[in-house]
This record gives sequence, structure tokens and C-alpha cells, in this order.
Amino acid sequence: MRSIRCAAAALLLCLLTAACGRVPARPAEGAAAGPAALPGDPLPVETETLSAPAASLPGPGVAPVEVPRPDAAGSDQDPETVPAETLPPARVFTDEDFHFYDGRTGERMAGKINVAFYPDQNGPDGTPDPDIRVWDSCEITHPEEIRAICQRILDSSFYDRDVYGRTLDSMVTEWEAHNSVHMVYPNERTRHVDFNRADEGLSYLDFWQRAAQTYLDSVRN
Repeated sequence: MRSIRCAAAALLLCLLTAACGRVPARPAEGAAAGPAALPGDPLPVETETLSAPAASLPGPGVAPVEVPRPDAAGSDQDPETVPAETLPPARVFTDEDFHFYDGRTGERMAGKINVAFYPDQNGPDGTPDPDIRVWDSCEITHPEEIRAICQRILDSSFYDRDVYGRTLDSMVTEWEAHNSVHMVYPNERTRHVDFNRADEGLSYLDFWQRAAQTYLDSVRN
């Protein structure tokens, strides 16, 4: 509605400008002048015949204005607010959908969102780098579902902020970057996402490059 109102106001300005720029036709020299205009009389009519719509004849220096029209269904929704793509509703998860477990001793369960915790894992340089793995994370792509699962991980009894050091936004960013790499280079190494403690605070590009490098390393080996 806001864009329609703005366009209508601009159109009105164009019409006013066009009207002010026109001069009523004067009688030919020597012709008898008509009676003087009295209060309440209509304005003189121009002798020029308009063959185009008024909206296409703006005043000097004013560009034509196209007034947005509602769609066939009669909607007056502002085009700026219409999303380019409509996502399906996100699933609502319950505790029964998840299987949180100690990755050192537990195993995955069929039909569950499996999340394994590795509190004593070390990084390539031998320093402690605790990890949380979401198995088959590439199968979950809805942004709201990703965020909901990450929040569930942070709320689980297995999660310890002092041990794993990950935050919600960082986990969501890493998961989405991981998924984007898997869409281009689907492989077993990028099928799952790992939330390593050392990766907290990295950017989307950092996560994407790391996931892509993981794939390239697997191809070389």
C-alpha cells in the first residue's frame, strides 16, 4: 500500500504540473471576444485534443509515473514485502526426535537426529578441541529447523559451555556453510557437521573454505 500511495501522489504532482503549464487558447485576432468569465463559470477548455492518457503527459522535467495495480486476486500487498521464495513451514521438534549421546561409547539410533559429544577430542596439533557432531546434517536445510536443533544441543544435559565453547549463531553459520558446500560437492566428509571448540567465532566464508578444503583433501587421499 505504501508504494501505491507514493505513486499516486507522484501522479497527482505530474497532472498538476501539466495543468499549470498549459495556456487556454486565445481567440483569433479580430474575432469577437466572448463574455467575461463570471464566478462559478467553468474554466476555458483547451483547443488541443488529448489522444493519450493523462498519466503519459507529465509536465516539463517530470518522468511518467506508472501506478502499481493490485494483482488478479485483488491483493494490495506492497511488492517490497513479498518474499522472493516462500519456505515451507518448519518442523516442530520434540524430545523424541533427538538422540544425544557420548560419542566415545554410544551409537546412533535409526530415525533420530543423532548428536554425538566428544569432550576429550584433540585437534591436529594435539591441543584439546572438544567436538559436537550432528550426523547427516546435510539432510536438514530449513533455517528455522537448523536453529532449533542448535538450540536443543545447547540446552541438552551433554552440553557444557566451559568444555565446548560454542554459541548459537556460530553453530548456525557453520551448519549453513557446510550445507552449501555439500550441495556443490556432495560427499561423506561434508555430510555431517562438527562443532569444534576451536572454530567458534569464524565467519561464514571461513567455514565454507574449511568444508571445501575437507572435501578436496578427501579427493586427493
